[in-house]
Amino acid sequence: MPFRLRYLAHDLELPLGDFAVGRSADCQLSVDDPLVSRRHAIIRVRRDGVSVEDLGSRNGVLVNGVRIEGVREVADGDRIQIGSQEMTLLRVDDLRPAQARAEERRATQTLGAMNIGYVNLRPSTSVDGSTASGDTPGRSMRSTHSNASRLRRSVNSESPPCAM
Repeated sequence: MPFRLRYLAHDLELPLGDFAVGRSADCQLSVDDPLVSRRHAIIRVRRDGVSVEDLGSRNGVLVNGVRIEGVREVADGDRIQIGSQEMTLLRVDDLRPAQARAEERRATQTLGAMNIGYVNLRPSTSVDGSTASGDTPGRSMRSTHSNASRLRRSVNSESPPCAM
């Protein structure tokens, strides 16, 4: 979809067709604002552009700070104000999703490469077969595991009973 509506730090996809804005739950964008009518405005999305129509509301619709009468074409970056609520129309470039996917793929590959170090649990060994701590490979892992088990047992035996 080539258009989005940025409202309250969220980007809402605008499907082709009519997009109703108002207080009513029947509207595609239901706004809890006493200055907004039940059916306040229609945002009409076509392949070639977007227009906004004031549906005869008492407080009107403003585009870039100017009150409109009837239907008005809106462009990328235009601010639409309905009641005290402001939203911005954004045109989505066709290339942006592909670029975002490529960046996400690169980030995932980088994160995957970083996680390899965490998955590898063997201590690093030198040429002579000793580890940095002087133990033989694998022994430090077992001793760490048994130390943790001993610590868990001592904590459980020394903890006072729960008072209810």
